[in-house]
Amino acid sequence: MAQKILALDLGQSSIGWVLRNTDFEGEQQYSKYGVFNFNKGVGEEKNNEYSLAAERTKHRSARRLYQSRKYKLWNTLKKLKAKDF
Repeated sequence: MAQKILALDLGQSSIGWVLRNTDFEGEQQYSKYGVFNFNKGVGEEKNNEYSLAAERTKHRSARRLYQSRKYKLWNTLKKLKAKDF
């Protein structure tokens, strides 16, 4: 009876796979095989790795802080204008 087996090797940035047919002997058992590679989820700079999500978060945090300060200033100016300063 023909039996085909799919084997997977899950790595951090790749998936290896092989299709094995048990009817044959030796190297002929492995009819198809391959590797899917993925980009790393980290950035590299001078032998130093950093999280790409942390970079996005840092920039978003700076934008929100800038916007918050701007709105506080506008609100203060609006209140001063209402009091005729």
